[in-house]
Amino acid sequence: MYVTRRLAGLKGLPFPQNAKLTVSYSITVNNVTTAYRDPVVFIPVLDQEASANAKEEDRVPCCFCFSYVPEAKPQQPDPYDIYQQFEIHQPKSLSRNYFATSVAPDGVPPEFLKRKYWTVEYSTSEDFGLRDDAKGIYNEIRSELPNDVNASVVVGKWYVPFISVKEGNAKEQLKSSTYYSMILIQRWEEVYSCEKAYNENREAVINVEVETEVVRDKRLGRRMGLRTAVTERMKWEEERFGWKSEPRRAVVKRSERFDGGGSNWKNYRCYVFVESFELRRKDESLVLAFEFKHVDKLRTKWES
Repeated sequence: MYVTRRLAGLKGLPFPQNAKLTVSYSITVNNVTTAYRDPVVFIPVLDQEASANAKEEDRVPCCFCFSYVPEAKPQQPDPYDIYQQFEIHQPKSLSRNYFATSVAPDGVPPEFLKRKYWTVEYSTSEDFGLRDDAKGIYNEIRSELPNDVNASVVVGKWYVPFISVKEGNAKEQLKSSTYYSMILIQRWEEVYSCEKAYNENREAVINVEVETEVVRDKRLGRRMGLRTAVTERMKWEEERFGWKSEPRRAVVKRSERFDGGGSNWKNYRCYVFVESFELRRKDESLVLAFEFKHVDKLRTKWES
């Protein structure tokens, strides 16, 4: 059963991100009531502190608003267009009534937001797949690096709104993935291995070229784009953790002697540290993976 409720229990702003929202407005003329209902997605404005999108006595939340109108061609959403950004106001604290003003000084909100006063309803029949808070980097776990060269560790998670991902048209995205998940994973990748050449050889010499930045594409022929702000933020996060963008193809040179006493070695392996950002849809299917290889972080393993 499809259940729709007012936002009574939420006590006003901010609006929930994991529910389908509908802006409702009614007007009565000559004892005839006309109701207007517009499905809408409110997304916090990007590159602002979380407090800018929270309710405080001296602050109103800013949001990017997108509404699909079947009779009209949807405008291309742009999170950095201030004419698509609006401040949501409450006449009174904890009020169920709202109105909006444009962030742009000469901007005008769409009709369904400009009215005074509209209410907001939410549906619990289906969510957007936001299963946790996705608090970004897990700094303590990230700083440790994986102990096992065969293991991978999740060290960060975010949600990316569909306005930052171009995949099909906006209507299809709203149905399939209003929000994408982005997870940061650490692992070790083998870049060199060798076997013992002869009995007296106790040294392994590495001279191998490594591509420091790789994009794994899982789009299966579908057209797709990711906003530059997202890729730049990934690179910034990696550089903050020691990754070097240049050279794009780095050479790893290393010489290491086996110190195993009287025993002999059979295999030698060298691993480079990799952090990868994986962009996934609501159904967990992989869209893209961005791999950053830290050639200054190596781990070697002798097998005897």
